[in-house]
Amino acid sequence: MESLKRFLLKRSSVIFIFSIVAIVAFSYVSTRDVGKIYNKNYLYITALAGKSLRYITDIYYNDYLIYQNLKNVKYRINDVEAVYLFFRGKEYLYSEGVSGDYFPLFRKCHEVEKEKMISVDGKVLVCYPFHEELASELLRDTRKEGVFAILFDKKYVEVILKDWFLKNLVLLFLLFGVGTLIVVAILVRISENFRLLESMIRRTEEFLKRENLAQEYKKELQKFVDSFSFLEFSKIGNLIINLMGRVVELTQRLKEQAIVDALTGLYNRNYLEQFVDKIVNLVQRQGLPLAVAMIDIDNFKQVNDTYGHKKGDEVLRTLGKIVKSSVRRSDIAIRYGGEEILIIFPNSKKEYAKYVVNRIKERLKSYDFGIGRPVTFSAGIAGYPEEVKDLSSLNSIIEIADKKLYLAKKKGKDRIEL
Repeated sequence: MESLKRFLLKRSSVIFIFSIVAIVAFSYVSTRDVGKIYNKNYLYITALAGKSLRYITDIYYNDYLIYQNLKNVKYRINDVEAVYLFFRGKEYLYSEGVSGDYFPLFRKCHEVEKEKMISVDGKVLVCYPFHEELASELLRDTRKEGVFAILFDKKYVEVILKDWFLKNLVLLFLLFGVGTLIVVAILVRISENFRLLESMIRRTEEFLKRENLAQEYKKELQKFVDSFSFLEFSKIGNLIINLMGRVVELTQRLKEQAIVDALTGLYNRNYLEQFVDKIVNLVQRQGLPLAVAMIDIDNFKQVNDTYGHKKGDEVLRTLGKIVKSSVRRSDIAIRYGGEEILIIFPNSKKEYAKYVVNRIKERLKSYDFGIGRPVTFSAGIAGYPEEVKDLSSLNSIIEIADKKLYLAKKKGKDRIEL
């Protein structure tokens, strides 16, 4: 007959073994899921950076701007070892502070047709190809125009996951000297933490799928962290929250880069195209007046040709600062073209718009650019509903302001045509 002591010992050993297997399995699953979150983050960050860079090259393409954006990506995102762009037959690479020939590795991305992640010696290479849409009356197709890629170093992630996994194993060995009832109780608590962690991961994935990442994610995910009963799970939860914060911050920066002109600091035409309907609907719905001013720097080509593009950039940059400091928060200032500035004055008459534009003009004339003469501009101003009865779009009132701008140029420049 078997003794009770032997029976309990055997049964306790079986329970302990099964507990270890179950907990290790849960640890593996959660570690894998957290790794997937990091991989999705790599893809998401690369896609955002690639789209932003693509928008920038569409607006204004030059080598210096591209290298500056590659440099910003490397230093604003942790774990980045090198950044690469192949566009219009040219290769751009930024890897300052890290030695090595990365071109052969990045050229693997030339063969991919869609977003792809490649693991290479403890690193992750994420490829994001650019496609140009081709269309005709009979078919619609796309053609690969270039590729953007980021090389991430996974050492940081691997250290965190390894540290967390080892701490859980230490906890399992400590449970060895504890009775069966305590083992079962701890197993239940651990299972609950894994359930919360998996729920947190699923909720995080839902947030990542949204086009606009709202700030309420932090409050909601913090509830999961507060519910964890083990420090290791709280660290992972806080890690996920910090990761989401980095994604939200980077998303906001990239959105700003996509709608803000880098040289003048004013909005670009992308912003106008995105929000033009909202502006028109607001004005029509509330029956508000609207004024539009079109500004064009006089003899700007002569400044560029005589004193160089750096001096021309200085003029545009200064004008942008003056405009931003002169308009109200509700006004919308846009770099409409090369040296053209469009200012939209919601809930304003033409006379107010002329007052503001004239103040901008005088401040620009008083600025010394070191070229022996003041820099002036001409402007045309149009208003709704005085000149446009049906404001179905802004194009009609912008065209009127543009015609008045042309008239101001014709009358001798350095004037505002109302």
